[in-house]
Amino acid sequence: MARNYLHLPLQIHKGVPVQSIGHWPGTPVRFYSHHPPLMPLTIALSYKLFGEGDWQTRLPAALSTLGVILLLYLFLKKTNPPAALYAAAIYASLPMVLYYGAQPEFINPQFIFLTLLTIAAFFRLSAHPTTKNLLLLCLAFTLAAATDWPAFYLVPIAILCFLLKHKLNHWPLILLFALFSLLLFAALYTHIVLVATHDWSWMLAQFHTRTLGATPSQRISFLAWLKMAWYYNQTHHTLPILLLSALWLIFRTTGILPVP
Repeated sequence: MARNYLHLPLQIHKGVPVQSIGHWPGTPVRFYSHHPPLMPLTIALSYKLFGEGDWQTRLPAALSTLGVILLLYLFLKKTNPPAALYAAAIYASLPMVLYYGAQPEFINPQFIFLTLLTIAAFFRLSAHPTTKNLLLLCLAFTLAAATDWPAFYLVPIAILCFLLKHKLNHWPLILLFALFSLLLFAALYTHIVLVATHDWSWMLAQFHTRTLGATPSQRISFLAWLKMAWYYNQTHHTLPILLLSALWLIFRTTGILPVP
């Protein structure tokens, strides 16, 4: 998909990722419409700057992994420097991060980094409710939303937190963010419909498949999901770090053992 951004003219891909290999006159291309386009666009930029290759493909995700570690540290540095260091170190040492920290996939560290960046921008707006900080929040959120749809889950949470914390005279700022989020979703959705799916209800089918399964045999219970999540973390050696972190929290808060 990243290569197609470079090899196909704009009038063919129109900004939507193209999944098919090659292009023959008179044959329609196959679009990939399940995700917004920013992730393959960043890889295309890496190709444009450094040429096509394996490390160029993984470069945006690898840089995002480093960005996540830095953001975790900066999040907590002001209020608790030791906790900031521990949080960044634990994340950096997770086997799952080491396995997939440079994976060029839609669900990748790029989305995590941009989501954390959006949260950081929201905290900045909440601490200092100004128009400038609102614009920074909108910019960070645009990048996250253009990477993957779950970024929009942040919107109602951010709105609720802001309304509970601030007085009425600051509410217009977060309401403007809510309006901006709606317009951004509409723009991304409309772009995919007009170029790729030509079906205004396409997301409903995807939502149904990912929540209930395409067939009854694919449906799983919540307990089955928890079992699979435990098994997945166990096989990727993440559980020991999580359990040790939980023990550290218990010892730290109860004072049973002297821990830093």
